Amino acid sequence: MAAAPYVDAPRVVFKDFGPFRYAEVELMPLTLFVGRNSAGKSLILQMLWVLLTTPPVPPAAGGRFSAAPGEIRAVHTSKFIEEVKEGRIDAELFRRAVLEALEPVGEVWRGLMEERIREVFLREPRELVRLGASEAMIEVRTSCGSYAIGIAAGGGVRVNLTPFYQRFAAMLEGVEISAVRPGVISLKWGERTRVTNVDGLDDMARIAGEIFGWYLADRCGGSPLIPLIPTGSIFWAYLPDSRAGLMSVLQIYPGQQLRSVYSDFYELMKRMSPLIRRRISDVVGRISDFTKEFYVRNVDVDEAGRFYVEFLNGVRIPLGLAPSGVRESLLLALLLSLPGAPLYVLVEEPEAHLHPRAVVKLAELIAKAVNGGKRVVISTHSDFLLYKLNNLLMRNKAEKEGDTALSPNDVAAYLVKWVEDGSVVERLHVDEGGLHEEEFLEVTRELFEEESRLLDAVQKAAG
Repeated sequence: MAAAPYVDAPRVVFKDFGPFRYAEVELMPLTLFVGRNSAGKSLILQMLWVLLTTPPVPPAAGGRFSAAPGEIRAVHTSKFIEEVKEGRIDAELFRRAVLEALEPVGEVWRGLMEERIREVFLREPRELVRLGASEAMIEVRTSCGSYAIGIAAGGGVRVNLTPFYQRFAAMLEGVEISAVRPGVISLKWGERTRVTNVDGLDDMARIAGEIFGWYLADRCGGSPLIPLIPTGSIFWAYLPDSRAGLMSVLQIYPGQQLRSVYSDFYELMKRMSPLIRRRISDVVGRISDFTKEFYVRNVDVDEAGRFYVEFLNGVRIPLGLAPSGVRESLLLALLLSLPGAPLYVLVEEPEAHLHPRAVVKLAELIAKAVNGGKRVVISTHSDFLLYKLNNLLMRNKAEKEGDTALSPNDVAAYLVKWVEDGSVVERLHVDEGGLHEEEFLEVTRELFEEESRLLDAVQKAAG
């Protein structure tokens, strides 16, 4: 059965970013990007990856950073700590102290964002600004607030977290605080409670992060761009292009130093291999219809985390030595079929090196993953993938059952194309009749017309 409609889908707005003057993308459980080469599809996926892996979230709330206690201005915080030590509580002062403890997050996050952009794109942030523009802007809009990143053409990155933290400040009004004894407070928000010591600035940084985590869990749980999990987590995955070649390189040169999304992909393999190994029988069974297209009988992972494939003739070889289609797609199939993590899967050209029948089977795995709660973002050039997804969308109305039927409420599709002065992103209409895309159909018509002309010419020449 298709999943329920995705509520409060986050939106990402790109202004003067790369080739885009303006582009807006709504991320649904399944988000597709199609279009010709060099139009900017990979650029969008890579920026989404930057946003996913560098959220503006303190570590106690699931993020990767916070300010050191010495970076907190401590005007309200120090006063609140002294009152707590005396057994007194001022709720308004507490709220000011929490917001004060979070103030340095913006500057720390700005530095991390600038560093992460360099890591992923392998260039200076200013090189991502559209030619002729003074600044690129990426704005994230979610149900729990919005934030923005500015990249100056002259160099430097700035961030604006004000709208996001304004929502959090409103939430603080509902946090009940009371004194347990001198130096110890009790916090309550809804069903959540916490009794904690307050001895210094480090305690206030921790408390602010924990309360922020409550806010994220209740108000932002459905938003993949403000995740509750740190960078390096198993909860998201990026599968870049050239996966087959990368697998071979890692097999031949296991100590090879990688950069950009390829380093992330290598780390993903290392993190996911223990999880896959524990569930290997179940997961391999889930993808058996897909692996049959490669004449693969079995897949296993050894104690060192190395993947092996066994073919129908009994030959067992490392994944890095397998045929290109297996190297390109096996890890994707395993991740899509693994229950739970990763929750978010971004993949470039999942159809690469695959026979059309394998692409069809892969589309079914994608649909099952989406209906199972995963969020999948894809860039593709495959008409076979789109045609099969169209059929799965129609199946939702025609059969209304089965784990491969896709609801149009769960799918967003975008055409990325060049115009006179750059690229644009057009949202394609998706309904129970499928997604309405003309690019591939236009090429099909052109080939058919060319074939007709050539057949006529052959017949005239023969006759």
